[in-house]
Amino acid sequence: MSEVDIENVLDRLEKISALKRRYGSIEEALEYVELKKEELKGYENIEQDKTLLESFLQMEYSELIILANRISNNRKKHALILEKSLKEYLNELKLPPISFIFTKISLDILGEDFVSIDLNGSNAETLSGGEFNRVRLALMVVALSGVRDGGVLILDEIEKIDEIARIIAGEKMNMEALSFAKKLLS
Repeated sequence: MSEVDIENVLDRLEKISALKRRYGSIEEALEYVELKKEELKGYENIEQDKTLLESFLQMEYSELIILANRISNNRKKHALILEKSLKEYLNELKLPPISFIFTKISLDILGEDFVSIDLNGSNAETLSGGEFNRVRLALMVVALSGVRDGGVLILDEIEKIDEIARIIAGEKMNMEALSFAKKLLS
């Protein structure tokens, strides 16, 4: 007994008591150790998992760039077609041809293009009210050009309910058209 270090034995007993208080029985403490060892194995693989995820993200981003380029090319192709379709109508409305200017931007939810409109040096923000409305009219006509039985009704500065009712009803204004015109303006 003299060879046994009592201080060391008491220290170990205190540590075992602390473990029992924290984890319950010795069996429960050993189960907890095994659980933590399994958890540690998962953490050891985390670097490999991170590398796999990063390569997956890079691959997805590359695919996203390819799709954004396709969308951009389609936009540019259809913008030229739209410019050509609008040219005749804008000419009839005494406006110069419109052009769409594409500026490449960093990829966001809307793609990689910023599109601005140029109308003989004026952009959409600097157009007068009349110019803006004539461009809108040309866009409506082009948009409805493929629609059967479609048309555009333009009410420009009509102030009287009777005039609106006559436009709606035809030559002979009726009460139904007059009532509708009143509702329209109220």
